[in-house]
Amino acid sequence: MLNLEKLGKGIRRGNITNYICPACRNDDNGDRRGENHLGVYPGGKFCCVKYPNNKDHNKRIVELVGQGDDTQTPHDTQSECTVQQNVRVFPDSCTSRLLPLYDYWVNRGIPVEILRKFEGGYASANQFGGYYVFINRNEQNQIIGFSGRLVLDRPKKPKWKHVGKKTNFIFGLKHTKSSIMAKREIVLVESIGNFLSLFTSGIENVMVAFGISISTKLTNKIVALNPSKIIIAFDPGAPGQEGAEKTKAKLSEFFDEESIEIRNPKDMDLNEMLLKHKEEGIREWYENT
Repeated sequence: MLNLEKLGKGIRRGNITNYICPACRNDDNGDRRGENHLGVYPGGKFCCVKYPNNKDHNKRIVELVGQGDDTQTPHDTQSECTVQQNVRVFPDSCTSRLLPLYDYWVNRGIPVEILRKFEGGYASANQFGGYYVFINRNEQNQIIGFSGRLVLDRPKKPKWKHVGKKTNFIFGLKHTKSSIMAKREIVLVESIGNFLSLFTSGIENVMVAFGISISTKLTNKIVALNPSKIIIAFDPGAPGQEGAEKTKAKLSEFFDEESIEIRNPKDMDLNEMLLKHKEEGIREWYENT
């Protein structure tokens, strides 16, 4: 068991209490900002969402804040995190054939400089032929997948296509984390297109759910970021509303329900809002809804 007094002040999220992870804080590359990575569950189980199922990390936590002789070993420590450990990594050379053709997104209101920031390009052949492809990287800057938006008129093809395990994707965090931490707020959207529309409008504290449900990986990352407020902004219509309600219920296991707001646009998605009402319309929706 862990000595909760050694952990200091925790933040109660449903049936879980989050603390600054002592192993992260004391690491050579320590978490000096003190993100609340460590979740402690009823009965004593615990999990660092930054290093889930890592026995050495669990052992270090026990060494730092365990309760003497009855502390758990990494082998009997039960992690509540269920994150895919073996993630396929793609070589950077996979991106060499992506062409810097940005017309589709520029016509959707997204500036070229923002498209370049988030990496990607048009694929003229292979499985992504006819798609504009975005690159998904992990926190080690390795490529773990691709997300393509169909930009040609091919009705039989899906609008979005993903290669790699989509539930492991956390898009663009290196460009949004500073804003999320400063505002202590996350706007959660369905797609990269909506993400880019907010970012273009100066709303940079945004994350992508890649659909109308939220993965365990993304949930863990949101818990680690420890926002004071979460805005769910899925697309209008019944599927988006149902997905938003289920996502709120899942996040309510970690955050106070009052801190999670469903704010789905009523008549159009966020990219359509950008096209019709420009950046000012997006900001008005964000600030005044």
